[in-house]
Amino acid sequence: MIAGRSPIATCSIHRDVAIDVATGLRACPDQHDGVRHEVYEFWPSHLQALFRRVGIARRTPPPYAPSCQDRSVAGRPLRIDSPQPRLVYAVRDGEPDEIPFSAVADADGRRVSWFVDDAYVGQSEPGGTLFWPARPGRFVLRAVDDAGRSVAQPLAVELVSDGRLPSTAHAPGG
Repeated sequence: MIAGRSPIATCSIHRDVAIDVATGLRACPDQHDGVRHEVYEFWPSHLQALFRRVGIARRTPPPYAPSCQDRSVAGRPLRIDSPQPRLVYAVRDGEPDEIPFSAVADADGRRVSWFVDDAYVGQSEPGGTLFWPARPGRFVLRAVDDAGRSVAQPLAVELVSDGRLPSTAHAPGG
């Protein structure tokens, strides 16, 4: 413990949220008139999924008003869980292989859009999985949630024809 410092950390789960009184939607970050403040729980999406599976309801915030789309939105950044950025994924010659895409979003993220080299490849729920039909190459994988938060990372896929995997490779689905 450091003298003069409180050992109490700020809670990142419970957050004050401004709600537009007229619509019941989440107010834009710069909106101060016509709002009421409520506390909501911001569990990461993988924990929210666990709560749902065991039947524990959590209070999550409503979505932002549509007029907020062009404004900066706060919250925890999106995090890609799969694929791993430091691995080289291997696809076998002539066999269909898929790479699972999965991301953890903040509590107000309701869907994740996936892009490979700026080409849209599909959507998943936060914590859910989208399977991408793998092809050899070096790509930039990007995930964007419906609140506009995004993350990008490299994705490397190699073609393996003799059945042997490079020492840094990971076979999709394995």
